[in-house]
Amino acid sequence: MRKQLTKHLLLVIILGASGLSFLFDLIGLKNLGVFNFLGYVHEGLSVFIIWLIYIYLKTLNIFNIKNVQHNLKIIVLNLLSVYAVISLLKFIFKPEFVTIDFPPQTDDLQTTVYSNFVSMIGLFSMVGFILNLRNLIFYKQKKRTKLYFYASMFFLILTAILTSVLKSPLDLSFRGVSVYNNFTFVITLIFLFLLSLRNSWITYLTRKEKFYYTFFAFMFLWGVSYLFDFAYELPVAYHSLVHAVFINGSWFFLFFYTLTCSIYLLLQLPTARIFERKMQEVKSLQNLTRAISVELDTSRLTSLITNLIIEVTDSHVSWIELYQPAADSFHVVATKNLSVQDVTKLERGALQKLSGQILKERKSLVLNELTSDQKKTYFHGFRTKIASLVVTPIIGVNDQFFGLLYAAKSTSFGFDPDDVNLLEAFANQVAIALENADLLQKSFERERLEQELKIAREVQLRLLPQTRPSLAGYQLTTETIAAYEVGGDYFDFIPRHDQNQMGIVIGDVSGKGTSAAFYMAEVKGIIQSVAQQLHSPYDILCHTNKVLSESLEKKSFITLAFAVLDFKAHALTFARAGHCPIFHYKAQSKQVVYHQPEGIAVGLDPGPIFNKILEEQIVSLEKGDVVVFYTDGLSEAMNVKLEEYTENRMAHILKQYADQSVETIKKHLISDVFEFIGEHHLHDDLTLIILKRME
Repeated sequence: MRKQLTKHLLLVIILGASGLSFLFDLIGLKNLGVFNFLGYVHEGLSVFIIWLIYIYLKTLNIFNIKNVQHNLKIIVLNLLSVYAVISLLKFIFKPEFVTIDFPPQTDDLQTTVYSNFVSMIGLFSMVGFILNLRNLIFYKQKKRTKLYFYASMFFLILTAILTSVLKSPLDLSFRGVSVYNNFTFVITLIFLFLLSLRNSWITYLTRKEKFYYTFFAFMFLWGVSYLFDFAYELPVAYHSLVHAVFINGSWFFLFFYTLTCSIYLLLQLPTARIFERKMQEVKSLQNLTRAISVELDTSRLTSLITNLIIEVTDSHVSWIELYQPAADSFHVVATKNLSVQDVTKLERGALQKLSGQILKERKSLVLNELTSDQKKTYFHGFRTKIASLVVTPIIGVNDQFFGLLYAAKSTSFGFDPDDVNLLEAFANQVAIALENADLLQKSFERERLEQELKIAREVQLRLLPQTRPSLAGYQLTTETIAAYEVGGDYFDFIPRHDQNQMGIVIGDVSGKGTSAAFYMAEVKGIIQSVAQQLHSPYDILCHTNKVLSESLEKKSFITLAFAVLDFKAHALTFARAGHCPIFHYKAQSKQVVYHQPEGIAVGLDPGPIFNKILEEQIVSLEKGDVVVFYTDGLSEAMNVKLEEYTENRMAHILKQYADQSVETIKKHLISDVFEFIGEHHLHDDLTLIILKRME
């Protein structure tokens, strides 16, 4: 409501100032001489009107949307509207100007009214162009973009003021007093040209968009080229030299930007297809990598890959065959656009000779133009037309042969080196997924795993505090939920020599099973020992890292957060070694703050880098403040759609129930997590410590 009132007030002021400016024209101040005081008032009012219009248009939503297509649409509509409105005004008023002197003069009332209308239309139109171009220029902005923009606007206004004072045209003559305003105008044009080179948004257009935009860009350039002469040159100069210079400079800005964009679009057309394909390849590999990280089902993974092959390489057919060493044969596990009859032929060994060659040579084979003999040998009786073919072996890091990845087209010479490289990248990803699945299957036997997890669970339960300490003036609660039988989460409360202090530690050991539980035991012993000798969380974590780095396996690490709560000073001093942020609900402002001082996980570095990066932070706790320590099993809990619970949802629950007891907060938080994940199981351990100051 307040913003709407501000907009209306600005519009009323603009209309009032414009009416006063029109009154100046009516009483003929143009003919009162260069040094006439009221003439300067008129031009000063013109500067004020430009500023008001700029502020007003910035409040409108259409000029604040960063979307490229939206800004281009508004620019085109702006230009078309100007031509339509100016044509109508010319038809109605039929203006006449005397151009012997500078600025142009007229004694005709209709021309005077026309000039005022055109001047205001020009200001609104050109300021609109500037705001839309600003959004395009700031897309992937470079370091000096803002400097160039504001410098160009400053010198443009300065040029306008100098021109109105000196009554000297912008003809780049540099004679007499004209040297001043022409000099600043040249500087303005330089900055505007530099800004016109900021068109990186074009790079990210699709190939189809680049073709369309190139065609329309040259049509738009023609319209922009004619705009100033058609609409603004004489009427605006008669009404106000300040407005004339501003509109002229803005027109140069629009012209430069349109020209450079047209040229850049034209230059990008030959590479548009290549760039679009590279972007699609990157996206496909990202999707595949993401799928591999969460998908353990081989059939679904291979089906996804065949679809991606068709999508990225424009192949007509793709399929994957996995090698069965025991039978020394290949089995088709996923196909795309291949008939059942053709799959049957493949299963019967139609490509046995070709498969054997790849199995022996262990490198990709490209048949870009199948001969008649090859078609007869390999694809006789196939319903699917195949004229070019690429076969890529799926080989693991240990040179284990998993199978073959096929892509085929119905046209000859359908594949280029980029296609082959992409298929090899897909094959590598498939190999990683299959290798992981194979290692997982071989590494864990059901009976031994169950026994190991049972032992580890018992060890873990003994390591965790059996009771919660009583803290004067504070409420405290904890919760630990293991994703499987046993996990690597750890927390503890460490008594201090100072009776007014209590140490709080929370951590997450990489891995699962007995190894994680034993590492927890080692961490517990080290921290309890170190915490009695050292005072600050920084020193405690540094010493812990030094000791553990010598015993941890290279692939293992531990994230830790250690905090010291001072009941008397109501201060929490903490440091985090790669652990999750600490949530802090501030009762006074009713806001949740994330405390995330720098630090890397324990075990990643023996000391120098770890000690240098680790930071310590002190937080004051007011009455009603709530502090939450947690492990990533909470924030990264996923539902069936593989969406994460996120820290934002945690913060929302915390803010909603922060005025209640810690048990109530915990209850609602845990309930919300399990409601979010639904039938999906926890993929990682969940540990939670909630602390609240009561007085």
